[in-house]
Amino acid sequence: MATPADETETTSLAQRAPVELIPSRSWHLWLMVVPGLVVLTYDATLEQKNPCIRSQLRSSSLRLKWGVGIPFLKSPNTETTIESESAMSFPYPTAFRKLLESRPQRQVLETIHIKGDNFFLSLLSGLPGLGILSAFVSGLSYEAKTGPILDEENRQEPLAQEEYGSRGITHQQWGMCYSVFKFTRTSAIEREILIQPTYVTIGIFRRGQNNPQERIVFVAHPAMLFGELRWGIFRLRGLSSAFLSLRQVKTFRLYRCNHQEGTHERIHLDKNEAADLQVLLHMYKSWFVPGHIALAWANWIHQTLNNSSLDVVDGTYAIEVVLDWSAKRISIVILFPVLLSLAIGLWLNSAAWTDLATIQTAWGTASYVVTAGGLLAALLAIISSIANE
Repeated sequence: MATPADETETTSLAQRAPVELIPSRSWHLWLMVVPGLVVLTYDATLEQKNPCIRSQLRSSSLRLKWGVGIPFLKSPNTETTIESESAMSFPYPTAFRKLLESRPQRQVLETIHIKGDNFFLSLLSGLPGLGILSAFVSGLSYEAKTGPILDEENRQEPLAQEEYGSRGITHQQWGMCYSVFKFTRTSAIEREILIQPTYVTIGIFRRGQNNPQERIVFVAHPAMLFGELRWGIFRLRGLSSAFLSLRQVKTFRLYRCNHQEGTHERIHLDKNEAADLQVLLHMYKSWFVPGHIALAWANWIHQTLNNSSLDVVDGTYAIEVVLDWSAKRISIVILFPVLLSLAIGLWLNSAAWTDLATIQTAWGTASYVVTAGGLLAALLAIISSIANE
């Protein structure tokens, strides 16, 4: 087979990498200053439309009510409300906002209630007492409606068109509730993401090899994309290279596959696409990746690398896994024997701190541990170099 050549011109992919969704956060504070008389309510919302911090918008409202319900008065209760609202704008600090605009004027509204149940009095009567604190934490709740999405203009075979729409809002809420106090914080993400099963072709170019060692990772559940990718790279590297090597995954690159001629050609991406692969590497190395982010990356791989087809012969690009020396693994291999020798030396010497024979035995044993650790580090370095061949 022909030797793979590197293109000199930069290549731009058809689609940029998915951007991480930013949740909109809201805060709600409800405080009964005087039971049955004065109620304070505060609401605030912070949104960010895109990754640029300049797109942040914040709004808040403050409402103070008094005369909510006076139980010993038989006459109609008078409810007075003072409201202060701020429109959606960038969340400037208070000191800086004073330089831009004056404080908004408060509006005073008075209403007369002739009939009706008092909500706050019924709330107080329903609670077991003012001295009982009830805390609540609502965990992650997922609401989505899924259904097939058909592309009438670009209809493909069932094998190449396996898309299902996911629309909904992801909520994460926590707070605490007291008989006269309530505070909640809500984080919500609105998204519309395709649940797209896909596959990823990965390969490692060994030293002196014209063609990479390849493996295809099939992802039936896109939410588990990065878990499947880690397992696929682990199987591609092998047990000895994954555990006994001092190398780790350094970066991702792309190369073009030609299944008809059996050639593999490395490509040079422009700075935008190179940055997208760095984001993909960051997600790969993260301990936890939210499901909606994994769905977006699976759809990106399906459209950009696989030409929107589940047929492996229609795919164009593959991910090259580049390995390099790991500073973390090297530090662990070097520092662990040193710390272990110190621990063993101190433990053996603790039997008799002033006895000469005990001191010689303890620190002689510790020196053996350090020597063995150095030999182990050299052995792992040799294994890492051999595994990279």
